[in-house]
Amino acid sequence: MDIKPFSDYELLPAYMRVADDLRSKFGKSGYEVGQLLPSEHDLSKAYNLSRGTIRKALDILAEENLISRQPGRGTIILPPELKSIEERRNIAVVWSIVQWVSAEMLESIEKTLSEASCNILFSTTRHTPEIETEILERLLHSNPDGLILYGTGSNKNDRLITQIAEANIPLVLLQTFTKSVANNLSWVTSENFKGALEMTQYLIDLRHERIAYVALTSDNSDTTSLRQRLMGYSKAIQDAGLESAVLIEDKLETESYNESMFADTLFDFIRTQQPTAIFFHND
Repeated sequence: MDIKPFSDYELLPAYMRVADDLRSKFGKSGYEVGQLLPSEHDLSKAYNLSRGTIRKALDILAEENLISRQPGRGTIILPPELKSIEERRNIAVVWSIVQWVSAEMLESIEKTLSEASCNILFSTTRHTPEIETEILERLLHSNPDGLILYGTGSNKNDRLITQIAEANIPLVLLQTFTKSVANNLSWVTSENFKGALEMTQYLIDLRHERIAYVALTSDNSDTTSLRQRLMGYSKAIQDAGLESAVLIEDKLETESYNESMFADTLFDFIRTQQPTAIFFHND
């Protein structure tokens, strides 16, 4: 299966990469069972990272029962739990974009899967539907024990996602997905509707009466986050008896359109609609 392990990605939080690097050394020369790990100070110098980052990495290893911190003595490397390779489940984690806003989700997934002695197969689509297609096709034929998918939101891969579920591969969707797959699969997402509703109500409380909703996205208009945030905005505007002003630009997938063109579109929209406040769909 041509999927890189999660530690190969420099975009992951530094403490997760440190934990994985130390984990890979356990049992080898200088890191045998029963030996002391270098101190936090020495590890901080070796990795050129803060002691706080090193401490978070050691927290992960301690939760996995790979090390034991003993006051006055140091941190001891423990023997791994006796579990055969056949018993370890392979869980694929396919991520759209690795960035700080999703770091806590990644941390929770890594912690939970590690505690369950699962092998983690991590891959990122870089928010590109074509890359997502290649990864999902490989997973469909390699039959992992489970899949956590933070998708691109493109409906181009709805058929593949459905096929994976029909192949009885346990599947959970995160954050971004379309309505067609959400109706039949398990998913976890933000409070998109409530968040947009409260944000728009906040602008209304500031006495804005001309509030615009603006979205620049390569996702299709059926993507959960886009659809629910627009619904939250529209509900607040309607309840306040105001007139909506919506700009959704979703042409980034076409070769003739690029992001720099959005500035002209946005300022034409502002001149025409003359909003006093703008609620942007995302950053």
